[in-house]
Amino acid sequence: MKPGTKRGIPSEILRLLRSWFAILKSKPQPFSFTIASLFGLLLSAGGTPSIQITIKAGLLAYFISTSIYILNDALEVHIDKVNIQGRAKRPLTTGEAAVYDALALSGLTGALGLVLAAYLSNLTLLLAALAFILGVAYSAPKIYLKKRFPHKTVVMTISASLAPLTGASYYGLFNLGIVAAVGITSSYIVAMAIINDFRDLEGDRAFGVRTIPLVLGPSTSLLLMRGVFVLIGVLVLLMNIFHRLSQVYTFTAVLGLAASIIVTLPLTS
Repeated sequence: MKPGTKRGIPSEILRLLRSWFAILKSKPQPFSFTIASLFGLLLSAGGTPSIQITIKAGLLAYFISTSIYILNDALEVHIDKVNIQGRAKRPLTTGEAAVYDALALSGLTGALGLVLAAYLSNLTLLLAALAFILGVAYSAPKIYLKKRFPHKTVVMTISASLAPLTGASYYGLFNLGIVAAVGITSSYIVAMAIINDFRDLEGDRAFGVRTIPLVLGPSTSLLLMRGVFVLIGVLVLLMNIFHRLSQVYTFTAVLGLAASIIVTLPLTS
């Protein structure tokens, strides 16, 4: 064995961990899906679920969504380098993290999410697997649904809807509160996607990615985005009126939406 070999392996592991930490630190978006999944779990439970189930459901949503977001970043480094408004500072575009590090982390988090889903229920595994497959199809080069219109928006809407449904699937109780939560989550993700698309106009136009602002135009897209945020407020109100949620649940919905916006907005400024 050559001198330094034993020291080299721990050094490489340390480098990989630093790379993964940098990537994870740059991806706050999965917390939105985690909040939506936990809210679906609360609504379906009709009370307070066990700590063990709550942790598993939260980690499941975080791992699956993280895997999808990181995969997208790893396969679109060339586009992100063109989008100089903030994304050029991402670890993958600055060289702080390597693409193969991101692909390894994406695979690991995706596998962990599916394993946790299998421990919860068959329905949970089915929904989590569907979300994962849609995420891969969204970015995979030979399919690349992100480049197509309206496929991109449809896939994002379905994926967002799966977050509260996956959370609710453990108890298997789907009610009006869950339906409203699906509407709130999917509407929020569509609105945030439009904001991101505005920031990525240069790169998307250069590489032929058909986004809402490029297809519908800036004015119509802004109007659509504002309408979606109004819809979110209406759904929160209706969820409280018709489902007769306690003030705690209503406060949780509003707080969760606000928190996810606060966490995500720095990437869209």
